[in-house]
Amino acid sequence: MIPRGYQIPSKSFFLFGPRGVGKSTWIKERGGYALKVDLLKHATFLELSRDPSLLEAQTRHLKKGDVVFIDEIQKIPQLLDEVHRLMEDRGLEFILTGSSARKLKRVGANLLAGRAHTYKMFPLTLRELGVTYPIEELLRIGTLPIVFKDSAAAEETLVSYVDTYLKEEIREEALVRKVADFQRFLANAGSLNASVINFQSVARDSGKSVPTIQSWFQILEETLLGSFLPSYRPGF
Repeated sequence: MIPRGYQIPSKSFFLFGPRGVGKSTWIKERGGYALKVDLLKHATFLELSRDPSLLEAQTRHLKKGDVVFIDEIQKIPQLLDEVHRLMEDRGLEFILTGSSARKLKRVGANLLAGRAHTYKMFPLTLRELGVTYPIEELLRIGTLPIVFKDSAAAEETLVSYVDTYLKEEIREEALVRKVADFQRFLANAGSLNASVINFQSVARDSGKSVPTIQSWFQILEETLLGSFLPSYRPGF
């Protein structure tokens, strides 16, 4: 595993990043937490989604200053009210990871009013990778850590990654009406990487309105799969 160039903050924090960048692996490698709550585990998800207050029972044995790691917090936004209360009443610290803050913001979740800083994790950087990888290859397959686990199967991994993204981030959260249309848009958007974006052109190629295309690009930004780079403006 290629080491990441991040440092664990000294207080409670959110860590958001697209799937596969290694958020959970990074946290687990560094340890320092007294309890992990994994919301990807079906039984844990069902239990806490039915009654978020059960989090208090799970943390009853902890003392002030102990750290609780909650993985995929966006799956149960209501849990943040319990997190807030445990921070205030019990003095517990929290590490809260997730693939996007979009769902939390959309449902008006409690973002802890500054009691937890927010950080983002992205795919591997050139500094982390070193100079052992040809830049042409990195441009072709990207720098997701899960791709580097088996670079020979990079294309298959990326196809699976997109399928998972469409299922778990798009379909399950009902972000678009027709996933097949969004999938075609993804292909168009991917071909425009590092290019000047013409929304009208993309809308025409995708058979959608300009506002729809703009909202779909916003989804890519909010799920941390893409970002806009402002054009260079002298003097600014």
